[in-house]
Amino acid sequence: MTYLTKPIQKGDLNVAIELALNKKSEKEPNINSDLDTFYTKIGDKLSKIEVSNILWIQAADSNYCDLTLNDGRKVSLRTSLLRLLEQMPSDFIQTHRQYAIRLSAVDHINLGEQSIYIGKDSIPLGRTYKEEFMKRIERM
Repeated sequence: MTYLTKPIQKGDLNVAIELALNKKSEKEPNINSDLDTFYTKIGDKLSKIEVSNILWIQAADSNYCDLTLNDGRKVSLRTSLLRLLEQMPSDFIQTHRQYAIRLSAVDHINLGEQSIYIGKDSIPLGRTYKEEFMKRIERM
């Protein structure tokens, strides 16, 4: 933690800002798309998460996301849905303001219900995201 005293010196302010940015980047999950894995803190340990095991992502609020894995586990990350999607491979697409899915995990789509099914679980398909989703499905 850094303290600034008055009068604030420009150099002290720059150092404090840089320290805060470094601390913030340490808290965000370190995702490497090339390796298809990242590490996140679960309890007292860092756990390896393989991106290919993620079925869908749900935004818990503006700063947290819950990942649902193919073994049924849920993992919480301290990052926004948009920031996480920027780092994910192109196999992920946002389908609702709170959801993003891995396209290869989709079992079927119910257009009448505006829902995407992954196994027995239903993920909403928002009107805003439907057109882009359908384009991506047609390309598969």
